[in-house]
Amino acid sequence: MRSTDFCIRLCLMGGLLVGILMGCDAECDGSNPLCRKVARVELSCSPTSVDPGEMVVCRARNATYDTLRWSVSPGTTLGDCKNDTSCGITMFTPATYKVTARAKVNSASLGTQRETKRSDSANFTVVDPASSSTVAPPPPPAPTLPPPPPTPFVAEGALDTSFASNGFLVQHNTAGGNGGDAAADVKIDTSGTIWASGLSTGGTATDDYALWKVSSDGDTVTPFTHHSAAPGAGNDLSNSVFIDSSGRAISGGSSENTGPNDDVAFWYHNSDISLYTSFNISGILTSNALNGGTNEFINDVMVDDQGRVIAVGSADNGGNFDLLVLRLNPDGTADSTWDSDGVVIHDNAAGGSGDDEGKAVIIDNSNRIVVVGNSFGSGTLEDLAIWRFNTDGSLDTSFNSTGFVTHNGAAGGSGDDDGRDIVLDSNDRLVVVGRSFGSMNEDLAIWRYNATGTLDTSFNDKGFVTHNGAAGGNGRDVGEAVVFDALQNIVVAGYSFKGTNDDMVVWRFTRNGDLDTSFAGGIGFFVHSNAAGGNGDDQALGLALDSSGRLVVAGKSIRVGPNDDMVIWRLQ
Repeated sequence: MRSTDFCIRLCLMGGLLVGILMGCDAECDGSNPLCRKVARVELSCSPTSVDPGEMVVCRARNATYDTLRWSVSPGTTLGDCKNDTSCGITMFTPATYKVTARAKVNSASLGTQRETKRSDSANFTVVDPASSSTVAPPPPPAPTLPPPPPTPFVAEGALDTSFASNGFLVQHNTAGGNGGDAAADVKIDTSGTIWASGLSTGGTATDDYALWKVSSDGDTVTPFTHHSAAPGAGNDLSNSVFIDSSGRAISGGSSENTGPNDDVAFWYHNSDISLYTSFNISGILTSNALNGGTNEFINDVMVDDQGRVIAVGSADNGGNFDLLVLRLNPDGTADSTWDSDGVVIHDNAAGGSGDDEGKAVIIDNSNRIVVVGNSFGSGTLEDLAIWRFNTDGSLDTSFNSTGFVTHNGAAGGSGDDDGRDIVLDSNDRLVVVGRSFGSMNEDLAIWRYNATGTLDTSFNDKGFVTHNGAAGGNGRDVGEAVVFDALQNIVVAGYSFKGTNDDMVVWRFTRNGDLDTSFAGGIGFFVHSNAAGGNGDDQALGLALDSSGRLVVAGKSIRVGPNDDMVIWRLQ
């Protein structure tokens, strides 16, 4: 008899239990309700190698039974896992493990659960990290930090001999008249080119307007001169130069008409020094009789972020001079949004009946126009004056409640005080430089004002500081121009009388108002004389800071003749 027939009979006679006991469970054909055919169990696990604590996922399949019994050796019984589903196994001890899955019989009539002999197994290994040949990945590299910003260069107060071979450039006879040459102001464009404006004596022995374009190393000079802008046969000169956002240079000054009287004058240049003809068609603009008088002139000029030209100076009212503030459209026409006609006149700021004059102009962070200069007080002496205007040309009464402020006696004397230049610091405070009369002579003076128009008493404990005797004499010391260096030190250029003549001086003060003795070999100021070879006055009238933090100073020096030569100094 075949074993199959025998098992079938046993199944029919004794039911499933007998068949199982006889080892015939795989051969039952299911005709007896207690006999179920058992198909092969198939088991797979992945991955086969893990670290302690990582999970292995196993899956078992069986065609007949819904539930399979799992066990792990060495280990423990895992319990039931449904057929054809995944079960996870996590072990922590390094070893090789055997997983076994068996089909089991669930018979209510027998009252028992019996595992069949059908099973499958699979192995996986928990790796001992200490003995693993797997090389751990290298730790991630430390983040790359950006390099620290370079320490700002601050000039040490000595001539930079890489400029024009000896630290200063001298020019004479620019207009061909063999007379005087002088630079009143200096600016530096984004390419490092130096622009200085002023005057040079022409062939008719009168002064011509002069502009010098100088390469950053001082080796190449391109000059421009012009006369009779007004027109007339008299003097033409520039007191200020400014570089606009397009790299063009505009100069402001005066030109003598046939009166002869002075008219305000502007010259606007392209970056190649040719005239910018989009400004008043010719690139040159003059105007007279702005205040009913005969003489008007410009001391400072700038261009705002809308391309409008802003200029300050003085206008004759028939008896004395009043402050003059102009605003022109980019094409040179009067800006009618500035006090309706492009012209603002103000007088008597200090309460006297004398001259009021604007020397320098800036725009603050609220687009207000701030002017510094001087105004006659109740006597016959000048006081420092600062005016602030709203964008429509009206006085800003949030500034000292009137829109202007005056001050005198900074140096302790009873003489003139006036401001020559102004800058705005990082805290919106106004820093003004100029002169104040001391007990016997003029002293360099620096004032600092809060945005409200009050003196900032944190500056030298009283809001101003003075200095005299820089050149060794007991004469005048005057500040003509001011800039901030990279550390917000206050750098002033001007001149000091040494007994017989003036020497060029550059002073440096800390933001607190102390003379900075780390400058110029420990004394806080740099003095230079005889740049042009003569034995007369050397004066600094303009000052700029280049992109490398070097100080560029413009002015004049007497040569043998005697006539003035234009000079540009550079300090490292």
